[in-house]
Parts: sequence; structure tokens; C-alpha cells
Amino acid sequence: YYIMKQYNGGILMYKPFNQSSYTPSNKPKAIYLRKSKKKKGMTDKETIESHQNQIIEVCKEQGWNDYIIYNDYVAKSTNLNRKEYKLMLQACLDGKHDMIIVVEESRLYRTIYEQSNVYEELKGTDVVILSIREGYIFPNDRNQFLSNYIRGLMNQQELENFAYRMNVKKLATAKEGIYVNKAPYGYIKEK
Repeated sequence: YYIMKQYNGGILMYKPFNQSSYTPSNKPKAIYLRKSKKKKGMTDKETIESHQNQIIEVCKEQGWNDYIIYNDYVAKSTNLNRKEYKLMLQACLDGKHDMIIVVEESRLYRTIYEQSNVYEELKGTDVVILSIREGYIFPNDRNQFLSNYIRGLMNQQELENFAYRMNVKKLATAKEGIYVNKAPYGYIKEK
């Protein structure tokens, strides 16, 4: 049976999905990287390279030697204009990939709004998301619907908590008389 849905004035048919019979195709896998909070003792570049190496290691273990890397090195997760992200999503919709691989789901999206958009885009496709941290995420599996959105809400809550903690820290530092922004042009900030 196919489930039908109204979509932009037309009808989009959803493919029936059975998680237990899922096997990836031979299509190239889409590896998505996005800057995250750098780890202590590592630069932003080293953090991205660490994520890339973790994902490539998983690909090797699974025998997936054909993959394309999409890297939004400086993009914030709440920025919806991520160039590589858009290219990757379009390639998935064009049938070039059957899987998006990320270190963790929050590298792909952080807000429930963005998560909903991705799931709506991927409905009717065979594309799944593999998060090294969370495992397989099946946007077309109605049995995962609730747990996927609960996890998405938790990601958004963590984003908002993180932003709050950073603002509190910045304000406390400023109250101590320490300049917290970048140095104005022509000045050097003492550490």
C-alpha cells in the first residue's frame, strides 16, 4: 500500500517502509560536516578533521568506499543558508545518495523547524540518515516519528541552553572589566 499526501498542489506518494529489511544501495554516501564547538586542545579545523576521520572509518568498516563529502566548515546550525548542506540535500532528492552520514544528528539540524523541513523533503525517497552517535534515523518510518521529534526537541533545548550559558559567561566576564568582543580595527586584544 502507498500513502498519499498533498504536496505543493500535487500528490506525493510515500513508499512503504520496513526498517528490518533495510540495506543501503551502492549509491555514493553523503558525508556531511559542519563546524561544531571545538574540543579542548583542538582547533576548529582539527575538530572537523576528527569528525571526518570518524565517519570515513565507519564507511570503511561497512565497505562503503564511494562517498561525497559536503563540508559547511563555518556554518552555524541555525543558519538555513548553508551552501554545502543545500547541495547535499538536492543531490539526495535527485537520487544521487541513499544515505546521509553525520557524527551526530545535531550537525545536520538543531531546531525542530529545520528537522521537520528535512523530514518533509526526504519523504517519498529512500534516503536515511546515519548518525554515528544516534544510529540509523529513518525519516519515512512512521514507527520512529515520535522518537525522532522528541530527540529533535532535545537538540533544540540543548542549543538554547548552550546559547544562554554562553551569554551568561560573556556578561560575567564583561562585569569583571574584561573586553569580550573582537578588538576594534587597529587594536590588539591582550589575552
